[in-house]
Amino acid sequence: MAERRIGGRPASPGVAIGPLVVWRPPRRPHPSAPGTEGGERERFEAACETVGGDLLLLVGKDDRLAAEILDFQREFLTDPEFRGAVREAIGRGHSAAAAVREVLDGHAAAFRAEEDAYFRARSEDLVDLRDQLLAALEGGAERPPPLPEGAVLLAHELTPSRFLALDRERLGAVALETGSPSSHVAMLARARGVPLIVELGPVETEARLAALDGERGELFLEPERETLRRLERRRNRIAAERAILRTPPPDGFRTADGSRVEIRINVDDPAALEEDVVRASDGAGLVRTEFLFAGRASPPEEEQQYRVYRDLLLRFAGKPVRFRTLDAGGDKPIAGITATREANPFLGLRGIRLGLANPRLLETQLRALLRAARHGPLEIMLPMVTLPAELEEVRRMIARLREMLAGAGEAAPQPPLGIMVEVPAAALTLDRFAADFFSIGSNDLVQYLMAAARDGSGPVAELLDPLHPAVLRLLGEILEVGRRRGVPVSLCGEMAGDPAALERLLALGLRSVSVAPAALARAAATVGRFGTGADAAQP
Repeated sequence: MAERRIGGRPASPGVAIGPLVVWRPPRRPHPSAPGTEGGERERFEAACETVGGDLLLLVGKDDRLAAEILDFQREFLTDPEFRGAVREAIGRGHSAAAAVREVLDGHAAAFRAEEDAYFRARSEDLVDLRDQLLAALEGGAERPPPLPEGAVLLAHELTPSRFLALDRERLGAVALETGSPSSHVAMLARARGVPLIVELGPVETEARLAALDGERGELFLEPERETLRRLERRRNRIAAERAILRTPPPDGFRTADGSRVEIRINVDDPAALEEDVVRASDGAGLVRTEFLFAGRASPPEEEQQYRVYRDLLLRFAGKPVRFRTLDAGGDKPIAGITATREANPFLGLRGIRLGLANPRLLETQLRALLRAARHGPLEIMLPMVTLPAELEEVRRMIARLREMLAGAGEAAPQPPLGIMVEVPAAALTLDRFAADFFSIGSNDLVQYLMAAARDGSGPVAELLDPLHPAVLRLLGEILEVGRRRGVPVSLCGEMAGDPAALERLLALGLRSVSVAPAALARAAATVGRFGTGADAAQP
């Protein structure tokens, strides 16, 4: 069989070569004819109990990222409005299965029509919940296929629960005919280091061997010897880069000419951090504290926050840890905290705007951070800052809280206080901000500068270009302000994890970045090559 190359979109980096496994779950049969109204309601309630128990087991055995995704399904499953809608459809003569399909398909369609990528991603969670309920009602769950070692799984689509049910030890990579790089399955794949490509389109094949390039979005069926050699070289290079994590340089990461470059990591969930990544990094450049708030009926208490912040500082063993205050809103709505009916959440009450509008919420977090600062070099970073007055209001708030803590016998040190540079208005007037450090949030800065949604999908996806001259010019101006004023500047967006973009940043003079844990090895290798004449991204 001749080699066949199929192009898709990269969703999780890495190279995998292994036996091809095609998963085509059978189509669900048409819902059976309804029984009595009472009987169909009982069947629906029983299915909810079954699926709720299955989700609880998955949440219990997996990490916090999976728990946050599945918690949405659990909450929806117990929502009185959802259950009432299904009961009402049963009362109109539907079977339990037909009622579930009607109600959840309607909700999924509404989410899919949203402009916000967060809500679009939630539509797949509702389809996943629908399929789980239908399986419970119409014949049992679909078991994943057995996987040989290093299997490359090809499927039309993959829901979070199906992905989590796969044998993680044997799974080499995943190729999807549909899907999105911003989907929850893509997030799970990146967190686990599973190469993933999406949007392949229909694939019919009898191939037995496959090779997948998660960085270039390519799937090779029955790859030729030269293709295998090329991908093996790249896979070996990736393995060599990851070896840096096991034996990081004793004097830190440096360019070829000896310039020190600080490489920290972004922390979405401390529970998902691997110890070799913590040891190899220069600290944490962005701790997204939203993980403490998501999926809860009420915000976490001060004591709970304090313990989490303290434990993370101790885990980094004297390395600096930069905590971003709650950045809810935009693509991170949190029930009970964020506004529910904003016309454009990305331009609304989010980040520090939301914190200042809810001072008790912000003060509780700041108190916990100040108390934790006694256990290590803690830094506080404010998101979505637009005006100098916002920074100064938080500075006054911190001074007041430190006085209160000192009066209670809990004297707290003064941590460095900096801002995310992600709003163009702040980036263009940076000399007006009396911050202790600037951290460029390239994801939002590029989105706002280019007027293109940060999820990178849709007809304007190509406009979301972090290497556009306007972006590079603004980044250069930010670095110049930092140099002129002696204020440290770093970057914590996805640009730092892309070798080509990182090389441009280094050429501009940036010497401090923070990357996703999975990108640490690649960033370290890119820094080590810089200045040798081999700076370009390797094939």
